[in-house]
Amino acid sequence: MAITSLFGKFSHGLRAFRSARGGNVAITFALATIPIVGAMGAAVDYSRANSARTNLQAAVDAAALAAASGSYTSDTQRVHAGVNTFNANYLPRFTAATPTVTIANNVITVSATGNVPTTITGIIGMNTIPIRATAQVPIGGGTTACILGLQTSNDAIFVHGSA
Repeated sequence: MAITSLFGKFSHGLRAFRSARGGNVAITFALATIPIVGAMGAAVDYSRANSARTNLQAAVDAAALAAASGSYTSDTQRVHAGVNTFNANYLPRFTAATPTVTIANNVITVSATGNVPTTITGIIGMNTIPIRATAQVPIGGGTTACILGLQTSNDAIFVHGSA
């Protein structure tokens, strides 16, 4: 008797669940949560890769400028200066990177690559995001200068110097 009563209650509950329409929002929300969480994870991983690339680009720029503007007697010294400047300025928060410094046609080219490991998009098989930065600077630089002056008064600004 108890088993028949229990089975009847279960059967009645199953029929009521099947005919109920009030919980459709919960099911729809549960199914929509999966791509929303995936998109948020991709945004987090993209943001991390973009931050790492910005850091990489700043270090590459500094290395190219240091190698091109110094008073070096050989190209080997310029290459070493570029590598040392890169290593001093690059903070490997997300990925390690090694610079490549080349000199051709009186132009320094510094480039570096790395792979940023993903946190959330690794679930879908994307384990790293590749990043790359390159900078080119002519050796020497000449005597051209760019000056930005901000003045709050009406007095004139005079720049004196010899080149």
